[in-house]
Amino acid sequence: MRLLVIDGNSIANRAFFGIKLLTTKDGRYTNAIYGFLNILLSLLKECEPDEVADLVLFLSRADYITGEVIRIDGGIAM
Repeated sequence: MRLLVIDGNSIANRAFFGIKLLTTKDGRYTNAIYGFLNILLSLLKECEPDEVADLVLFLSRADYITGEVIRIDGGIAM
């Protein structure tokens, strides 16, 4: 079995800053989405994996939005 593991945060960051700014008619930035999908599709074509695991983590703390502390494996609080 071939597993493709993707660091989505790094790819999204690279895609956002690596290409010219693309926006919708109402001004929303879309270059990160466009670049991310281009990179993902090229990786899928090149590697031909059976499964794909993707992790995108934008916040340094989970309580930034919800105010909740999330316990993950090993008791580490995020």
